[in-house]
Amino acid sequence: MTTGTTADVVIIGGGIVGCTTAYNLAKRGTRVVVFEKEDIAQEASGRNRGNVRLQLRDRLELPIAREAIELWQRADEELGMATEYRTTGNLLVTYHDDIAAGFEAEAERHRTLGIDARVVGREELRDHVPDITPEIVAGFLTTQDGHVNPQKATWAFATAARRLGVEFRTGTRVTGLVVENGVVRGVESEGGPVSSPVVLNAAGVRAPELLGPLGVRIPITPAKHQILVTTRLPLVTRPYLRCAGPRVSFCQTLDGTLLLGMGPAQSVGFETTVSRAHISNIMRETIRLVPTLASARVVRSWTGWFEMTPDDLPVIAELPDARGLFVCAGFSGHGFALAPAIGRLMASLILDGQATHPIDELGLDRFDAMQGHGRAREAESVISRLGRLTADGLK
Repeated sequence: MTTGTTADVVIIGGGIVGCTTAYNLAKRGTRVVVFEKEDIAQEASGRNRGNVRLQLRDRLELPIAREAIELWQRADEELGMATEYRTTGNLLVTYHDDIAAGFEAEAERHRTLGIDARVVGREELRDHVPDITPEIVAGFLTTQDGHVNPQKATWAFATAARRLGVEFRTGTRVTGLVVENGVVRGVESEGGPVSSPVVLNAAGVRAPELLGPLGVRIPITPAKHQILVTTRLPLVTRPYLRCAGPRVSFCQTLDGTLLLGMGPAQSVGFETTVSRAHISNIMRETIRLVPTLASARVVRSWTGWFEMTPDDLPVIAELPDARGLFVCAGFSGHGFALAPAIGRLMASLILDGQATHPIDELGLDRFDAMQGHGRAREAESVISRLGRLTADGLK
């Protein structure tokens, strides 16, 4: 490659994973250049609802999620900027007695994992959601979960990284990876080449595009979701509220607006059209769940993508045929919640050769063994399916 800028690490992607990793690398004195084809937090990192949960986590994600919550709790002080993180809890509710009958076993399973979880009966439900419909028969509450402002949080990590010397090249697309004799040498970009012994592909749903020319297939595909935003409202819900089916869910932000959505996410490629029919479905089921919201006014809507893998788990690995080339993508809608811990994990993996949490089962080779059948999962309850964002609702 031609002579250009040099860096210790190049990161592709200015979303939350790229920014938290850049921040943690820079804390250890690493010279980092981050490429972002648009601006910070323009795709998945700016188009989610900031749900940070332990509830219904996969066993491989749970240790990372625990650390992430601890890091979110002190992020404002550490970064010197507001992320609006709050401990809110996460409340899963149902209209159906047979689903509610499974809540206690699921709560007990969570307690054995050290998560504060319990069943919430009809009367107590109103302590958490004052105007919830009496049709809801019970809820499953985990109290340690929280909520963060996705845009503010991503920018806070990016700003803190800049203060430590990280160079962000926004509006600049990486056009190719430079690999010679099985070793990464840097990247080519619209702004010229950058030489580096380490490159991290943290491009989210776009991660596969750069790996294709190297003959590397990474099964990450987009799944579209849609979010509605209301005007500011008095207290509607204290916890993040989710329904087992239909899968409507919403949270109330620090300024009182509601962020509304309904699953499952749709596998429609990179199509981004706002669906009027889906807006109607979200509003109908939201009003059914909390009837007083019939008078709430929706002021805007947007679509976003989850970066899905066949087993709903991320790819975190150094590529075996390209030493120094790392991938951290495919979080299947869970990346924002995990991001502070993922940033520490990746910095440790890159600089020390050892991740802070086990990642052996998160490599690319696991997909070879699937042969189209999906990952063999441990026995799970019907309710635990709802940790997966593409799963249908119950009932």
